[in-house]
Amino acid sequence: MTEIGRAKELLDTPTLWVDLDILDANIALLMGNFRAAGVNWRPHTKGIKIPAIAHKMIDAGAIGVTCAKVGEAEVMAAAGRDRHSHRQPGGGAAEVRAAELRCSGTRM
Repeated sequence: MTEIGRAKELLDTPTLWVDLDILDANIALLMGNFRAAGVNWRPHTKGIKIPAIAHKMIDAGAIGVTCAKVGEAEVMAAAGRDRHSHRQPGGGAAEVRAAELRCSGTRM
């Protein structure tokens, strides 16, 4: 169920409250700066945490998202995007989960 359009008094807490017009403008501004500089943009999931925001960034031109932990990559992959860069030192159960993501077709 979507909460978009509900009165804020009816929302459970904690709730992320975002002005989508401002969010879109900020993403466009960032992407414009990266294009002008001639560099690619791969935002880090620790700064956004929300797959829908990552999708907006990718749709605007980001080449994917960077995930420090396999769990972050799993969340992003479950949300339907496969352009993730996993940057955690390997080993143990985390490395097995990362391998499973790669085998499932997630580009890492």
